[in-house]
Amino acid sequence: MERYPENRDLLEEKERLRERALAYGDIGMHKEATAEYEKIIELDRADPWSYIDLILSLQDNGEIDKAMEGYRKVLKIFPNNPNLYIDLGRCFEKHFKRIDRYFPVSIPKRKLFRS
Repeated sequence: MERYPENRDLLEEKERLRERALAYGDIGMHKEATAEYEKIIELDRADPWSYIDLILSLQDNGEIDKAMEGYRKVLKIFPNNPNLYIDLGRCFEKHFKRIDRYFPVSIPKRKLFRS
C-alpha cells in the first residue's frame, strides 16, 4: 500500500504542467507558459521553484514590471531562498532596472572620505 498517493498525484500533475509550460516557452508562447506556471502555484503554494519559473516566464515575455512585483512578493514568502536573489540580480543586470524602484531601501548616508 502506498503511503502518500495524493502527494505522488500532486507531483505528477505539477510535472505535467511544468513540461507543458517549458514546451510553450520553447516555442515562444510565453503567455501560455505563464498560465501553466500559475496553475502549478495554485496546486502547491509552498514550492518556491514554481514561483521562480513563473517569474522567469514573465521576464521572457518582456513583462519586467510584473516580474519585479513577483520577486517582491515571493521574497516575502521565501526570504531565505538564495536562488530568488540570484535570479533577481540577473534580471536587474539584464534589464538595467533600478532596484530602488521595486525594493525601497533606506541606505544611511555617511561620509566615505574625510575632508
